[in-house]
Amino acid sequence: MGRPVVQALLALAFIEVWALRLRVNEYENQEYENQEYENQVLPAARYLNQHAEPEQLVIGSAESGFGISFDRNPVDNVHIGFNSGLRPEFIVLESNWQGLMEVFRTKRPPVFAHRQRLYAEEYHLV
Repeated sequence: MGRPVVQALLALAFIEVWALRLRVNEYENQEYENQEYENQVLPAARYLNQHAEPEQLVIGSAESGFGISFDRNPVDNVHIGFNSGLRPEFIVLESNWQGLMEVFRTKRPPVFAHRQRLYAEEYHLV
């Protein structure tokens, strides 16, 4: 075998290993998302379906609408009424929203303070 053939075979082997690793990463990410959905989203959805009336305002990420049904009018409002004045009966906190708290703390302190006050004074964790 000549050098170009060996180089081509090595390149193909590298590409195959790389593609396999991408598939493994994709599987691991999907597995994590499935676990998060089953462990966080579904229990919250069950609670809201049992306790929230259809006319009550639910604020959460857009993804929360899939669990509780969009006919219950979930609103994706990460500021939780800071700008709009909306006051939901329920707030769905998901991991993607919790990560925003650090951003609000450093870049939007009034929003951070508003959310902290709501969590401490007006709502309770269920």
